[in-house]
Amino acid sequence: MRYLAIIAATMAMTLACAQDFPFPIEFERPWENWEPPVIEMPEPNSYHLYQLAFDLLEEFETPAQDDTDENVRASIEGFDLAYQALQQAQMGECRFPPLADPEQIFPELASTRNACRFMVANARVNVLDGRMAQAALDSVSCVRIGAAASSNGILIGGLVSIACEAIGLRQLEAIIPGLQPDECRVAIEALRAAQAHRVALPEVMQGEQLYGKMMMKRQFGEIPTAEEAKEKLAALTPEEREAGLAEWERLTQQEGVELWSPDDSWHAHEAWFTLLIEESGKPYWDRAEVPVPDDPMVKVVAPVYGKTQAKFAIADARVQLALCQLAAQAFMLDQGGPPQNLDQLVPDYLLWIPDDPFMDAPLSSVEVDGEFLIYSIGPDMVDDDGTAIEGYPNEDSEGDMVVRL
Repeated sequence: MRYLAIIAATMAMTLACAQDFPFPIEFERPWENWEPPVIEMPEPNSYHLYQLAFDLLEEFETPAQDDTDENVRASIEGFDLAYQALQQAQMGECRFPPLADPEQIFPELASTRNACRFMVANARVNVLDGRMAQAALDSVSCVRIGAAASSNGILIGGLVSIACEAIGLRQLEAIIPGLQPDECRVAIEALRAAQAHRVALPEVMQGEQLYGKMMMKRQFGEIPTAEEAKEKLAALTPEEREAGLAEWERLTQQEGVELWSPDDSWHAHEAWFTLLIEESGKPYWDRAEVPVPDDPMVKVVAPVYGKTQAKFAIADARVQLALCQLAAQAFMLDQGGPPQNLDQLVPDYLLWIPDDPFMDAPLSSVEVDGEFLIYSIGPDMVDDDGTAIEGYPNEDSEGDMVVRL
């Protein structure tokens, strides 16, 4: 089905108010009476410290994964103040300002990722110097920085937050085998604290709904009212009027074309997002698919949100797995061997076993060829007994998300 956007051409809009025009265009214009809610900002707001750090890190260049120790050390030289600003920022409450201009967010979020790569470079230097606990904390700080990025309340901020977490947790996973029991405990507490600041999917979806309405209000606000259209109509020559009517008739008589109004999109977007927000508040394994309304604007964005559900659940699983890996590492060093199951980690190492986002149960464990594996069943929601997903997991991956001792 193709849609004819009757707001696309000024001529069509103008002719729509003529008595002899075949389609009336007196919209409800619900966007005119809608205003976005006022977002309460924390005071003080450590956003300004993040901005300071981002500015100081403009010249930072991320060392390659296989770079020499000398180059890794050199990469962080001269950025002590940026490191201190990031550390201080994580100690306070932060909210990035609500997005007013789509152009402003991309440089800001790129700077957020750059700050996480900087923290990982510091972690690598701390590993070289034997400061393993600090290396773990620098890695965990990426989760906290990512949480700040998603505080602007829109989807792209949430996705950048996931990318920031992946940068830090990948480094943390490599560090864990070198940690001592008490260092693991420190890292567990830091990761728990960072986890508490993560923005949950329902809040991101609520922010995205508001952002979508703001963009529609801006775009639809340019549609002339009936009175404005009549004024334009009066200025048309008979030839222009006749040509416009002929073009309108040609467009509307095309096979498979359906008329569409901005009122329809406003209401469809609002209703669909309300259902999405409701479902996103449920566990991933218990969510129902929300049918996509037969609206052209919603259909354009719908595929993005379907994939988003799995991305957030995968990110949740990575954090949960990191907590269990830290606890199991401490247990192994204290007890001289890995636990027989995750229940042995409670209560001395964890207060409870973290939930698996993909099933109604905690994370799982299994011993394979003498190796202790901790795993989530992953986005396919099938227990593969610790058979790992190949590559980075996504919504179509088969297998389990696995960490090893």
